Amino acid sequence: MAASRPAPDRSRVAPRDDVSSTSGQRGQGDSLGSPLGRYVAILEALSASSVGLTRKDIELILGIPRTTTLRLLDNLIAEGMVRESNRTGTYVPGARMVRILGTDRTWLERDVRPVLRALSVETGATVFLARLIGDRVKAVLRETAPQAEVTLASPGYNFPADTTATGRIMLAHSSPAMRRRIYAALGKHGQERAAVAMFHEIVAQGYARETGEHIPGRSSLAVPVAADSAWPIEFALGLTVPHATITAHETDFLLGPLRKAAARICVGMPRRG
Repeated sequence: MAASRPAPDRSRVAPRDDVSSTSGQRGQGDSLGSPLGRYVAILEALSASSVGLTRKDIELILGIPRTTTLRLLDNLIAEGMVRESNRTGTYVPGARMVRILGTDRTWLERDVRPVLRALSVETGATVFLARLIGDRVKAVLRETAPQAEVTLASPGYNFPADTTATGRIMLAHSSPAMRRRIYAALGKHGQERAAVAMFHEIVAQGYARETGEHIPGRSSLAVPVAADSAWPIEFALGLTVPHATITAHETDFLLGPLRKAAARICVGMPRRG
């Protein structure tokens, strides 16, 4: 009688996901159809964030359900690639991932803040770098000129993605599928269809604006920050000035320095891929 074959050791095999491929998110296409693709996508999202991501952020960014997100995060934590911050309740790169990256994301302070500081002095405006995370736009860095008023765009402060100039420029460069998910998460099912014409106009003109929707008398302009054209835009650079300043002439005057600053930020931005 032949000896029975021993059961294979699966203790080191990552658990298989039970979720089918979801197309259209973040430009990865079919790469999220495999467990490895989802692990990589989470790590890429975390490495690009300066403030960490919540579980819901990751669900919305990648378009995967809660149970799958938790399973993937648990496995990444077990391997030291991700850790959970008890203070903020967000997930951030773990020690092992930081060693692999060879960086502590100092590019924000080293490369971006000087650019923002120079831009605020040149324009006399409050300027800020914002990031699209899930259905929210979160301020990452802010610099305010001495004569400028302080605005709500403080680091960590967040707004619904469709209500800000920085959010609109990033939504305009997002896929229709991502916009649908974001509007659904905001409780605005179907409203993204009414905004399609606005998004086309934003892409054509290369900037977005917001007029007094958060602070009466203050308006904002924003341009995209695109380090790699192969990926959706997740960062935007914005400035806030008195509403009376946003005339056609002054808009052109402000957009020149704003676009140059965005290009300078791209130079030091960590690349994916």
